[in-house]
Amino acid sequence: MKEREIIQGVIQACERIGEAMSSRTASSVSDKEGHSNFVTDMDVWVQTQMIDALRALVPDAHFIAEEAEKNDAAGTGHCFVLDPIDGTLNFLCDMEHSAISVGLLRDGEIVGGVVRNPYRKETFWAIRGEGAWCNGERIHVSTRDIRHSVALVGTSPYRADLCDHSFATARLLMREFADVRRLGCASLDLCNVACGRCDAYFELVLQPWDFAAGAIIVREAGGTVEAIAPDTLAFDRPSGILAAAPHALEPMRRAIEEARG
Repeated sequence: MKEREIIQGVIQACERIGEAMSSRTASSVSDKEGHSNFVTDMDVWVQTQMIDALRALVPDAHFIAEEAEKNDAAGTGHCFVLDPIDGTLNFLCDMEHSAISVGLLRDGEIVGGVVRNPYRKETFWAIRGEGAWCNGERIHVSTRDIRHSVALVGTSPYRADLCDHSFATARLLMREFADVRRLGCASLDLCNVACGRCDAYFELVLQPWDFAAGAIIVREAGGTVEAIAPDTLAFDRPSGILAAAPHALEPMRRAIEEARG
């Protein structure tokens, strides 16, 4: 099956299962490793439903999924990188800012991605070399000047050792950007950069299911996604992530490096 056919099937699954997700609340919550790291029965339910749907599309696919007890290696062929509810704390707090995120790898390389926000009924998607889209409309990163730009900040709450660096970076960004925002859903942060609502985003550590889909959507929308040194961008381990429109890339890099010092 070609990537375009797979992505269209992923979109249909995300929209169908996202509709059920957005109309329900969690009935059980458990702690995972790290501060403010939760899993609900709905995370597990959405993941089960999505894996069943994706396996029907590509029976021999591998899976890297947030709530799996053990994940596959990406391997050869197709691999889905799945976050069933990105923004679980937002979901718990009924903030209506969470998403289903599905990245598609082929032979270890990202070739497609879908992010569905069921609350706004928005589906972002991209296929390598074919551009980025939201609900059928082509999207592009912003071209506004830096003084009117907005930077999105991830605080890596599971990693207390990164707190000072994260907030020092956010403070430095205020010197050049109009303002900063913390929205609590990495995949939607990346999509907000891709469609030009915001101009840049960083988080000092993200899991591959947080950024796989959003990364290709930003790139296909004309932006840059890169690992924050000393990390390298890979889909089998966590990485620090920076995403930006062209005009916001260097200011974001500078702030992260200055805060590190």
